[in-house]
Amino acid sequence: MFKKITTSLSKPPMVIFFMKDRWSSIVLYILMLPIFMVLPSIVSLINQPAMSADLYQELYEVMSSDFRFDDVTLENYTLNYTEIKNANVGVFDLSIGAYEDPLVTSYVFKTEGISVYYLGQELNYYSYESLSLETYDFTSTESSNLHMISILIKNIYQQQTVIIVSDLILQYFVYVLDFLIVILIMSVLSRLLAPATLINIPFALRFKMSVYLSTIYILSNFVLVLLGYYALNFISMILVYVYHLWAYRSIKVLPKGVNPNGVK
Repeated sequence: MFKKITTSLSKPPMVIFFMKDRWSSIVLYILMLPIFMVLPSIVSLINQPAMSADLYQELYEVMSSDFRFDDVTLENYTLNYTEIKNANVGVFDLSIGAYEDPLVTSYVFKTEGISVYYLGQELNYYSYESLSLETYDFTSTESSNLHMISILIKNIYQQQTVIIVSDLILQYFVYVLDFLIVILIMSVLSRLLAPATLINIPFALRFKMSVYLSTIYILSNFVLVLLGYYALNFISMILVYVYHLWAYRSIKVLPKGVNPNGVK
């Protein structure tokens, strides 16, 4: 597989020799390549599950704006509130009293503690006493107070290994689907890229070529993710198109009975 990856990246015209690969090899290639996209998350999970700096910043901003309430108080390890309230922090919700959407991971401030809900089920519960959270002013705008509660939620977040692993698996399948969609699109568009004499190449063979020619899509996205340039993922599609154009325009069609050396 490593040889096919390097060939697909460095010599796109050579992938024509992979058209006879077995479908089992093609499926394995499609499933294996997206692992590169989740590799940074896997390494991070092995070392220590952590909330990203961007997510923490979003959490802090929500705590300083959308999660400030005049009618909610926490005193003597007891939360008093009059109605259910919710705020979104990217990949999860913060709630007062009860969660709103069972499909979204929720951290719910209840009367005597914080519950973590995942897919509508209570996964963990932390009493305010165990968290040493005797009081908290939900109207506060002081930086120290906001950082204190944000760090507390961050620590709870980082203890939810089940959620982090589940999200990682979901992320992997999203990348697989994304990769497959790119392959299908380029398999169709390849009819326009191929010379007129190749217009009738069976779709199955064009699909196999697109699987290998789309390797650059995964590598390019991997590099962009590592560098944090998420908004530049369109570059990956451009590279996939260029690789397909390069490969198909390099194919030479010989008249029947003529070998590559020109001897009939």
